[in-house]
Amino acid sequence: MEEQNNNQSELSKNKNKTLILGIIILLILLIGIGVISIINYQRKQNETIHQNEIVEEEENSVENIEQEEVNKSSEETEQQINQLFQVKINNNIINFPCTKEDFKKVGWEFDSDKGKNQIAPNNSTTGGRIGSYPGGVVITVINKTNKTQNIEDCDIISGDFYNPGDGSENVYFIGELNYTSTIEEVRSKMISLGYNNVKEKTYETAVYLKYYLDDNQSNSRDYIEFYFNKDNIKMISISTSN
Repeated sequence: MEEQNNNQSELSKNKNKTLILGIIILLILLIGIGVISIINYQRKQNETIHQNEIVEEEENSVENIEQEEVNKSSEETEQQINQLFQVKINNNIINFPCTKEDFKKVGWEFDSDKGKNQIAPNNSTTGGRIGSYPGGVVITVINKTNKTQNIEDCDIISGDFYNPGDGSENVYFIGELNYTSTIEEVRSKMISLGYNNVKEKTYETAVYLKYYLDDNQSNSRDYIEFYFNKDNIKMISISTSN
């Protein structure tokens, strides 16, 4: 009888040990699962942060590129606006003296009939119109060679730019002045650019404002002139001595 009780006691102890062991294993599993969950969560968080960093870098890169383009555009504009012998047509810069090819690039074609006329060596003459009437530009050309040339093949040393009056031509001059500029705007802009001495003429409703490259007017052929009629620009002339 005593031996039977001892066996039952031993069996009970074994059951308790097994139960405790099972509980311990279960706790270990639960802890392992928890640790794995935490690791996975942390990994996902890190991936999200990394992805956000990538997106932010891409956005910053795009913004930097856009800003560089804006800065480049601004720098180009600053270079374009302060030259007496420059004209900007359809966002393209032409520097006087120039050629018919410079105007061809902006879509302005030479008067083919006038362009075929010939000019003797070392002579200058009116070269006709480039562009469309009533706008475009009436030019003066010079043949600097020692042989006769067609007018259209000579250097263009001056141009009278006519306001078509309908806003159809996107043309800008020194200081970004254009056909919509007023007399006061021209005066103010030219003074701000250092052209303080203006040669002004008035005939009834017409006003001429001429600015020389040299304020002392040492060379009378280097100038820009704004012709107003009733406060509206009718023509802007650029002339060079080259």
